[in-house]
Amino acid sequence: MTKITTAERVFLSRAETVAEKKRTRAAHYEQQLRVLIAGLQPRNMAKVAKQILKIATQLEKIEAEQEAHAQKVNELRAKQQTEQALTRLCTEANKLAGTDGANFFTKAGKIFDNQ
Repeated sequence: MTKITTAERVFLSRAETVAEKKRTRAAHYEQQLRVLIAGLQPRNMAKVAKQILKIATQLEKIEAEQEAHAQKVNELRAKQQTEQALTRLCTEANKLAGTDGANFFTKAGKIFDNQ
């Protein structure tokens, strides 16, 4: 298990803000598509179809980004929870072991960090 890095901590702290911005952008693209489709008339079909294709491509891209972002957030949160659980376990073990055993459990925790 590797420790969660500072960059990963910063990423997690900003994750919800980034996710919200991606949701807002996706909703904006969806609204643009609705407006274009509602205003579709035979005389401007080619122009509107081109705009619809461009926006649909942007929407697909942002949805893929949202999925990748959510996956990374989930992976980092799981990593963070594992790290915190190990820290709690070592802390409890140190308390139970007292002064003599404290060094052992501290060193044991470091072994996990180096993997």
